[in-house]
Amino acid sequence: MKTLVHLCLLSTIGACTADPLLVSEDTAELGHGAPILIQPGTGQIMLAVTDDNFAVYQEGQSVFATKLARGAERELVGAVPGTNLAQVLQVGKVVFVWTNPQRNLPGFGVSPLVLWTAKEGAQVISTQSAVGLVATAASSDSKQIVFTTNVTNDGLRGDLVHALTRDALHPTTLLGNTSLAFPSGQCRPLANFGVDRGREVPVAVYCAGTDTTATLSKWRDGVKTDLIANIATPLTFLLESNADASTFLVDLADNSVATVTTRGVVTVIESSVTSRVGFIGRHDTVGYVALGTPAELRLARHGHEPPRCPHRRDDVARDRSGLDDLQRGVHVGWQARDVLPDQQPGHRRRHADGGEPHRHASDRPGRRCLGRARRFRQ
Repeated sequence: MKTLVHLCLLSTIGACTADPLLVSEDTAELGHGAPILIQPGTGQIMLAVTDDNFAVYQEGQSVFATKLARGAERELVGAVPGTNLAQVLQVGKVVFVWTNPQRNLPGFGVSPLVLWTAKEGAQVISTQSAVGLVATAASSDSKQIVFTTNVTNDGLRGDLVHALTRDALHPTTLLGNTSLAFPSGQCRPLANFGVDRGREVPVAVYCAGTDTTATLSKWRDGVKTDLIANIATPLTFLLESNADASTFLVDLADNSVATVTTRGVVTVIESSVTSRVGFIGRHDTVGYVALGTPAELRLARHGHEPPRCPHRRDDVARDRSGLDDLQRGVHVGWQARDVLPDQQPGHRRRHADGGEPHRHASDRPGRRCLGRARRFRQ
């Protein structure tokens, strides 16, 4: 959060001015002049900036939204009780604003939830929503949202719902009375959007009924399809996917690392390994940290024999595709199996839609290449 005397659009360091020159949306046209005043005020706290160039900020106990242009009219988003500070999540053109988070509680408890977009304005979409950022999301085009509502006062249970942004007051329930307990409950869910046959659909990882392991499901046209069960809990704080959100990485309770697509194709990457951190990079590269002493960062490609072992940090960086934080002491190896898939212990493949299953990471015979361990320094 940044506290400002005035909300300004900055081109160089300087004081805010009330320059009558109109502000272009292209900040390159600001040139080298003084910062341009957007909204006058006192003690403004920046909360979010949307992809369509609107700012959401708190001043006093009110939350406002404004276009990032000189002379823009600000819009009231909501009121914040007492001396509280709103909690926000910005995704694309959408801003979720919890107006009364319980900041004395882990995860900030339960609060009214306001949805704001430039097109639809501010809407109170829930009077009892968990401040569960990992179970709140918007689609990449900002036209769909998922969020929690009807949450109990203790934050332990509630509903996960899906709505169109333009009709957010009429959501569809995905999970009713499901376990929540943000941020560290054993079965606190993850929710986001995945791509299924070219369409974005809501997906969630959650504990069904009295289960203590989790299930990943998708909802297409309101119909739920379970993609994979027996996911290890407590869940991580990220639902890792490939770039187009059609394949997800999961850690299973039987100590296996697997991927699953929105079509239900399950690929076991490695069995008999405990992992809590991973990613899917370019060219279906799967990276994951195998816990142990020491821990190892392993990279695997579906159906491809690795051409060489990455011994340099640059090699890993090229294939990790977005893993920015290698921990000290992590060792690097690149896995390729020498045996056929039916010889793999714990090897499982299935396809929810009855089509051809995905190849196992070991389907193409190759060499096992575990390079000489290197410690990477930050």
